[in-house]
Amino acid sequence: MITFFPFAAIPPITFDVPLPTGTPQTNYESTYDPALYSPHELTHTPTSIPEEPTSYAQVEKFDKWREAMQCERDALEKNHTWSITPLPSGKHAIRCKWVFKLKLKADGNIYRYKARIAAKGFNQIVGIDYTDSFSPVAKAVIMRIFLIVTIAHGWPIQ
Repeated sequence: MITFFPFAAIPPITFDVPLPTGTPQTNYESTYDPALYSPHELTHTPTSIPEEPTSYAQVEKFDKWREAMQCERDALEKNHTWSITPLPSGKHAIRCKWVFKLKLKADGNIYRYKARIAAKGFNQIVGIDYTDSFSPVAKAVIMRIFLIVTIAHGWPIQ
């Protein structure tokens, strides 16, 4: 029996409601099917995946990360992305930072260690080098446009 007192001036309302007894029934078959999961899959959780490093100091001792960094440097050199030149007087260099990412398979295992170099554009100063930009990769669309213009003008491609 439940009694409800809405206001002091109104007499209380009484409901005859049977209270539940025993434990609630749950259908475990709808939430868990042992045939779908092996014991290995149940114990393998995303917490077993190592954290992605945030600095060079965290990766300098690991061969996999050093290989990923070397692969990135090789790709940039192969594509002639940059050339080393002297810094013009009155200018300061924009520093770079390595960004590390773990690529995972659908089952959560590590597929690839990926390292990219990114410019710290937030160090640019308005009025000095704010309009300068840094882009270590050329998009395929830009390369196609470049080739179309070159062919249209009959310029030699070396």
